[in-house]
Amino acid sequence: MFQQEIEAMQGKVVQQFFSPAQLAKALGIGTTKLYQLFKLEDFPKPTTNPHFKNKYNFQEVKAWIYENEQ
Repeated sequence: MFQQEIEAMQGKVVQQFFSPAQLAKALGIGTTKLYQLFKLEDFPKPTTNPHFKNKYNFQEVKAWIYENEQ
């Protein structure tokens, strides 16, 4: 689903924590689809760090996508 897009971004992503809007853009999906993914029980949760409130770790999301595409 997103594997080709993520592979194309290899070496280009330097930011690790993304807001929902940034994450949707990085994955090439709309925010509606992203919020559907957020509702999945096993989708990575946002960080609990108060400095990065509601930010998602891109590496965790990428790993989740790889695991769930197989």
